[in-house]
Amino acid sequence: MRALLAVVLALAASAAMAEAKIESVSARQSAPLEALVTVAIERATPLDQYCDAVVDLGDGTSKTLNYGVGDKRTKTLQHKYAKAGTYKVSVKGTGKCSGAHETSVTIQAGAAKAAAKPSCPRGWSVAADSVHGSSYICQANPPAKPIACAGGTKYFHENGVIGCR
Repeated sequence: MRALLAVVLALAASAAMAEAKIESVSARQSAPLEALVTVAIERATPLDQYCDAVVDLGDGTSKTLNYGVGDKRTKTLQHKYAKAGTYKVSVKGTGKCSGAHETSVTIQAGAAKAAAKPSCPRGWSVAADSVHGSSYICQANPPAKPIACAGGTKYFHENGVIGCR
């Protein structure tokens, strides 16, 4: 037990001496006018305390990334640019984090592919609240006029089915 405690204390001491630092930054266009920015840090051990980074997105916008004990080595953020162009993206460590890196990303406006308007065959309509991107559900329309039921039965319409009961 004492040996295990000594190892843990040694790791904690080496982590305290080896400061976490920003290792890299990368950026790529992920959609029209949008970029995915990835920041990686170098940590001596997962026991490294806190490491924060400020990401300057090159358009006057900056965002803060916070790293805590046990966080993954890389973090990503999505950013939407107002217009097409080439932007310098830079990251700088703050708090208990050191290092700085930069990269550039060229953003193109491009026409965003709009999802096709849902279309159902004749006699069918798009079910309420069923549209999610390109996915949707069609349901049968009830007849304009209910069926004339005979023999003491009554017209019904439920779950896309009509009839007399």
